[in-house]
Amino acid sequence: MFETLFHYPRVLARHVNGPLADERRLYLQHRAQAGTPRSTLLRFANELLVVSSTLRWKPGRSIGARQLQSAANRWARKQRRRGRARSLHWSEVHYLQVANAWLKFLGWLKDKPVHRRSYHRVLEQWSSGLRDEGELAARTWADVQRLLARTDTGAPTAIRNRAILWLFAVYGLRSGEVAQLRLSDLDWSGHTLRVRRSKSAEVHEYPLTPTTRRLLQRYIKEVRPLCANEEVFLTRTAPFRRLSSGALYDLVQRLFGQLGIRSSQRGPHSLRHACATYLLNGGLSLKQVGDHLGHRHLGSTQAYAKVDLRALREISDFDLRGVA
Repeated sequence: MFETLFHYPRVLARHVNGPLADERRLYLQHRAQAGTPRSTLLRFANELLVVSSTLRWKPGRSIGARQLQSAANRWARKQRRRGRARSLHWSEVHYLQVANAWLKFLGWLKDKPVHRRSYHRVLEQWSSGLRDEGELAARTWADVQRLLARTDTGAPTAIRNRAILWLFAVYGLRSGEVAQLRLSDLDWSGHTLRVRRSKSAEVHEYPLTPTTRRLLQRYIKEVRPLCANEEVFLTRTAPFRRLSSGALYDLVQRLFGQLGIRSSQRGPHSLRHACATYLLNGGLSLKQVGDHLGHRHLGSTQAYAKVDLRALREISDFDLRGVA
């Protein structure tokens, strides 16, 4: 596999003679057979060499998420010291993306404990309210409903986008969390949705409400391309690839512009903001809302509460903030 990717003798030798060469080669072959483009295979090969050279653990033994995160942070700091990265974020993201996929493929990754959230009733109530404006203050949620109505056309792209908007608005997911959703995260028989948190790398389980299930199944059955990609949300044209966080941001922002919605916050975070505010107004505690949103610190949720108090006084300044 390395021979087909690298032609310069010194580069090829570095990959062939590096740590865990057989395991790296096996995973690259697996990705190639799944239709991964050569450019992506090159990036994975280089990142795998970094991962195999920097992880401090005995090969063959399971490695935990905390240990993996520490290794990613060490590598990112080293890159910044060398002047090859301006911040730690993307070096860590790329490291973890490849390391997680590779170690999971090999069966060496310890699964994070699944955190079950008991918000089925709240989610169902809210999703019903979005369908029936009589259950919620129409003045407050009019723009949320407009966003959803904009994608209720039956066009293939609209069917996909409607499912995406629903996950942002009802579940309060981050753009990265929606982007990395995989088909295996949808447990139809168990009526659950598995979400890998962007910031903590933990796995949370949420109930698949009837509307959520219907929207996702319609997209997957009628619109989603038949391909080897495991991510749920893909581009509409070949070569098929997952929608990036940036593409999801552009999707929401474009709809805001088309509808003439003015808000200090655009993109998916505005809908996450709406989710937090609704749950707070519904009587859930800051801790409960923080758990639902995947916050690691209570202060992150308190920011929503502070904004909500201001929104109650400035309800006409739409920012998806509160329920009148």
